[in-house]
Amino acid sequence: MTQQSSTKPQTLPLEALALRPSQVIKRYSLPRDRLYGAIARRELRALNVGTPEHPAFLLRVSDVEAWLETLTYGGKK
Repeated sequence: MTQQSSTKPQTLPLEALALRPSQVIKRYSLPRDRLYGAIARRELRALNVGTPEHPAFLLRVSDVEAWLETLTYGGKK
């Protein structure tokens, strides 16, 4: 007779694929003007889930991290 394990399957924490600008600012310690400026200059891709008159942006984490790499100063890669 085999005994069934009563432990739950292990779950992995969910990582957000996209963040709001306020979350990006907090997570990466960025100045608000720098982030919104990059969006306005189209240096950083953003998804507008609002309207043209009242934008509500979402930023893909992968896009934010790629943009941050372009800001790297000095050091070796």
